Amino acid sequence: VLDKHPVNEERRKKGLMPANYILLRGAGIEIPKLKFYKNWLSVTYMPLEIGFSKISGMKVFSFTYPKLKKLDVYDNLYKGLKKACKVSIKTIKKNHKKFDYAYIHIKETDIPGHDNKPFEKKAMIEYVDKTLFNFLKKFAPQKKIKILVTGDHSTPCKLKSHSADPVPVLFYNDSAPKEKKFNEKEARKGILRKIIGRDLLNKIEFV
Repeated sequence: VLDKHPVNEERRKKGLMPANYILLRGAGIEIPKLKFYKNWLSVTYMPLEIGFSKISGMKVFSFTYPKLKKLDVYDNLYKGLKKACKVSIKTIKKNHKKFDYAYIHIKETDIPGHDNKPFEKKAMIEYVDKTLFNFLKKFAPQKKIKILVTGDHSTPCKLKSHSADPVPVLFYNDSAPKEKKFNEKEARKGILRKIIGRDLLNKIEFV
């Protein structure tokens, strides 16, 4: 079944090894019952995030991910990252009056952690900062929009895998004191401290 599959035929043309085994990661046996998030929009393009966005009632805005044309995976990832930021900005501009909340997921910054490429991770984060976050910094104050930035897990380059380390949290509210920097030194002055993920939205009165 796998040997003659179109995906494998395409991989051979690109000089890649054909897939010969199916490994299911975290396979479930039933659709989970999630909290229903009414009037949320979701800008997602990965299957998992699209899935739980739909199950929890969010309106999904997605896009077709750029196809891998060469053997340079990171060239493809940067194209995907640029498209993700562009679509996110466009979606927020067009739909911010129709929804109360927006969930945006960026995947690409996770990959360099698995590959032990800290400079690639740095470059990707800087790109997101210069594009998506630069837009939000200007757009949010005008529209009185709150912003919450965090990660679903940490992927240290040294481990090349996910870890149980705490992830940073940045919360912007137009009525809150304005901090000019977001780094380890300034974060130590923050009032949120460690928060269990399930308590985050209530803790900061986001919902």
